[in-house]
Amino acid sequence: MESPLDINLHVLDQNDNRPKFIEEVFRGSVEQSLPLGIPVMKVTATDVDDPETPNAIIRYSIVKQEPEDPAAGLFTINSVTGVISVMGTGLDREKVPEYILTLQAADMEGSGLTCTGKAIIQILDANSKAPVLDSVKEMSGGHDSLLSTHVLNSAQGIPAKGLTITLSKLDASQARWVQLSRSVTNEDGRCPGLLRGEPLTAGTFQLRFDTKDYWKQMQQDSFYPFVEIAFTITDPKQKYHVPLLLSPFSYTTYRGS
Repeated sequence: MESPLDINLHVLDQNDNRPKFIEEVFRGSVEQSLPLGIPVMKVTATDVDDPETPNAIIRYSIVKQEPEDPAAGLFTINSVTGVISVMGTGLDREKVPEYILTLQAADMEGSGLTCTGKAIIQILDANSKAPVLDSVKEMSGGHDSLLSTHVLNSAQGIPAKGLTITLSKLDASQARWVQLSRSVTNEDGRCPGLLRGEPLTAGTFQLRFDTKDYWKQMQQDSFYPFVEIAFTITDPKQKYHVPLLLSPFSYTTYRGS
């Protein structure tokens, strides 16, 4: 007679789920005169397979650019982070006001199952607005300098680079948020041009920080998938700075100067 013996079986994950983009259409914008390498927007796809296996490791690529004018390959995408940047010269709003990119996300580190998505990038004319006297610019600091943010990875003591930020304003009449801009933090953890050159107005605003994707690219788990900071602007002539101190399991914000 033998005593009963327990046998533990480890079930291996099968790559039976395709990646899926979190939005049907991603939208971004960029000025036609900006230098190469400027981030335009960030796209994200998810995969419900085991995150501890290559089955859920996603890589991004651009399949098609429409139109291919003045040339193909005007935009590039970081295969790991999904950040789309300007790669070519010749952007001209008068000729091509927007581009449509067909995107692909593939699991198994780019060699597995795939899905496609779409990104629409609007080209902004840097000279489309009426000129402003230098004396006025100096007094106001410019529209975009009146609202700013800075994100610090307090866990490592470094600026949070590549974090997507969405600025929205509350439409009180319809009780909904209206997106004003979407951008990605630079090497200093900042997003120049949050207002896209538009004047700052009174009202209630919201900054949404996509923290989950940021910590994922840093290969760390996080407790908060996103951080939303709502604030009220009463005097549009004042300076409003909304910094974020961020770690995987906590965050702090305050009104800066």
